[in-house]
Amino acid sequence: MASERCPTMKNIGHIAELWRYPISSLGGEKCDRVYIEARGIVGDRGFGIYDLSTGHVAAPEKETRWRPALFLQSTLDTDGLPRIHFPDGTTLSILDDMLSLRLSDHFGFHVGIGRYQHTDLPEVASLPIISNRYDPSPLHLVTTHSLRRLAQLASVDEMNHRRFRPSVLIDTDGAAFSVYEEQGFLEEAWLERTLHIGQIKVGVSERAKRCGMTFIAQPSLNEQPEILRTLVRQNSRNFGVYCNIQQLGTLALRDKVHLETDVMQRAMSR
Repeated sequence: MASERCPTMKNIGHIAELWRYPISSLGGEKCDRVYIEARGIVGDRGFGIYDLSTGHVAAPEKETRWRPALFLQSTLDTDGLPRIHFPDGTTLSILDDMLSLRLSDHFGFHVGIGRYQHTDLPEVASLPIISNRYDPSPLHLVTTHSLRRLAQLASVDEMNHRRFRPSVLIDTDGAAFSVYEEQGFLEEAWLERTLHIGQIKVGVSERAKRCGMTFIAQPSLNEQPEILRTLVRQNSRNFGVYCNIQQLGTLALRDKVHLETDVMQRAMSR
């Protein structure tokens, strides 16, 4: 007789929202279904905007002149190319000759669009390659439980998840958790553990360090500096978690989320 290690699964909720951000620093799009590759969501953060005079990529969390970026929305066309939606209702493809002019008018200085090194669509070969300011994690998770906990600590009625720009919002209502998990930020109890989400499997790798993007004003949300101050005081500036992809596949709204727990030993006959 031999034994096989069989992980047990704990239901911790379901996917409430899926988000893709085709262009870094801009608003993104809510999706019903996404495909996950090793790098993360297909079509996510393949492009960025930059200052044409310096070549520096947008940094809304550091420079106030870039904060209007959050009032632009980026979406993907059916051909996989991003479009930018302006506050006046205008929508332009990233390949439109008028795009740089419209971006420059929106920000008040000369702005262009570029692609990151990993973006290899032949249609965008003419766009300049720009440097990403950070190495994005494949998948970023936030739970409804932690949003409520942060709202309590910050003494606000509600904490909107859009401030944190997660790939996946997990609705944990109705799931049972330990006292330790209930009192803290739930996702942090999953560090170095494995989650099964829809068709995919991910390893929870690290806490998400927060910056000024969390409190910057954006559509329907006012500037709220107390959010970051609370995270600095209460959780070393962390909120949510990053994950590495262990198994590729599709994610869809309402997909169940399970946490691998203690491993059972199952006897096997030879």
